Amino acid sequence: MTDEAGGSRTIYDAMGGMPAVMALADGPPAYTGGGSPMGDHTGVVRAHSGNGPHDEMDARAVGCFVLAMDEAGLPDDERLRAALTDWFVWATEHVNRDHQTPDAVPADLPMPYWSWDGPQSIGAGLRG
Repeated sequence: MTDEAGGSRTIYDAMGGMPAVMALADGPPAYTGGGSPMGDHTGVVRAHSGNGPHDEMDARAVGCFVLAMDEAGLPDDERLRAALTDWFVWATEHVNRDHQTPDAVPADLPMPYWSWDGPQSIGAGLRG
């Protein structure tokens, strides 16, 4: 995983690290706080499972995410924004379509990892 200059740089680093993540995650504690009901991947997937596909709403969510990147002050880097938008599209599909009901979501789902090349295996040790 490299940036355009050929150096090793994660999406996390390119977007500005934890300050950028926190700016994007600025929301109610029920959604963004540690230890909250949706504070882990399983909680988020359970909250969205069982509703069936809703493509129009997903497209609107992606549009809101693109605007949130501007509001959060993320760098105006086309490759970075494309990678983050691709991740958000993938994430909305994953949380909405992989499980038919909230009860079908296994406990302790591992947090997916995303790189410049898309989703990565958990064993890859990537964080970005």
